[in-house]
Amino acid sequence: SESREGIERQLRLEYEDRLQEMEEQVQASNAVKQSLQAEATRLATDVNELQAARDRAVAQATMSTAEAETVRKELQAWGAAEDKRARTAEDERVAAAKERAALLE
Repeated sequence: SESREGIERQLRLEYEDRLQEMEEQVQASNAVKQSLQAEATRLATDVNELQAARDRAVAQATMSTAEAETVRKELQAWGAAEDKRARTAEDERVAAAKERAALLE
């Protein structure tokens, strides 16, 4: 009977030791899981921030391209207006020279 009690006590101690080890493994696994979930959340946030930054950069580049096109068109229109003013001034100079020549004849 004592040897049976000794065996039962020994089995109970081994059982409790094994149970304690398993509980520690579960706690360690849960800690790793929480750490991985936190890392996944952080990475998802980083990805969202990077996508938002990329979208802002694309929008800004699109705006800059549109602004550059507007400036190019304005410069082109200004150049055309300057050419027209120069031609008009030349035409007026030629007409004035012809008029002077006609008056001198």
